[in-house]
Amino acid sequence: MMTAARPFVPGGYVPERAVTYQDRVPFNVGPFEVTPYLADHSGFDAYSLLIRAGGKTILYSGDIRSHGRKAALFQKFLADAPAPVDVLLMEGSSLGRLPRERRFETETDIEQRLVEVLSATEGMLVVACSVQNIDRVVSVYRAAKRSGRQLLVDAYGAEILKATDTASIPKPSGDWDDVKVYIPQFQRRLLVRNGIAHLVDSYKGRRIFPEKLSGQASKSVMIVRPWMLTDLQEVGALEGARAVWSQWEGYLTSEPGVAFTEKCKALDIPLETIHTSGHADIHALQQYAAAVNPVRLVPIHTFFPSQFSELFANVELSPDGNWVEI
Repeated sequence: MMTAARPFVPGGYVPERAVTYQDRVPFNVGPFEVTPYLADHSGFDAYSLLIRAGGKTILYSGDIRSHGRKAALFQKFLADAPAPVDVLLMEGSSLGRLPRERRFETETDIEQRLVEVLSATEGMLVVACSVQNIDRVVSVYRAAKRSGRQLLVDAYGAEILKATDTASIPKPSGDWDDVKVYIPQFQRRLLVRNGIAHLVDSYKGRRIFPEKLSGQASKSVMIVRPWMLTDLQEVGALEGARAVWSQWEGYLTSEPGVAFTEKCKALDIPLETIHTSGHADIHALQQYAAAVNPVRLVPIHTFFPSQFSELFANVELSPDGNWVEI
């Protein structure tokens, strides 16, 4: 996926040598034995990592959740959590975003809300989400299919989806006849400039060309990035359109989010937010910590580490940059 993304994103990076690993199959790095645990997360192929060395064990939660399309992985972890664990490094991204008693919506909830929006949309539904959030792409695709529509992605989205190499993920190839590719003018120039124009050959029979897009709009859902709206306006594809922001609402205050909001307003396109977090809510975090039952729990990846002591047992706060001895 990193290789597929590199030609499309500024500063795209791919390591010269990559080593892949598998769920619950240990591997060694020097004196460390590492066991990955495949996790439910909005990022594709995310893992918790169990690290053993010198008779001690650390579990790094990584980014986790229990309300995605791979929620069964979370339950599998709870049923067979590693033990004993000396230190649990656990994320807390959701702290401060959600009251303690509330749960995040599931991806199934998101799919249903998209179906409801589609029922009120005469033209194209444009969904601003990260195409690397594979769970969300699946939710958008399923909502489109249930509504009798096709899913449109650009060349970047097409390459990312194909790179997952997973049969159950929609992509503009194989038997996925209702997944098509629309390449905005700016991206067509980028493909030529970066020497990857040959990619379009693989979309044969799947392309929607600019002069045809307006006629396809009412039966389409398109995953977009904010800059694409101008292109869609120029080819007349936004008549009767609606827009959905399906990312963290905080991004709406950054330049691309502001531009997207203002463009929708200028074009009189109704806009609403339909999103759920890529991270675990407090209830799920408590389940995870209880299943692991670590000797010490060290908060990471959170704006509110001080709240951990109220929610979990055996918490030890460690400021960034400090060593923690085990």
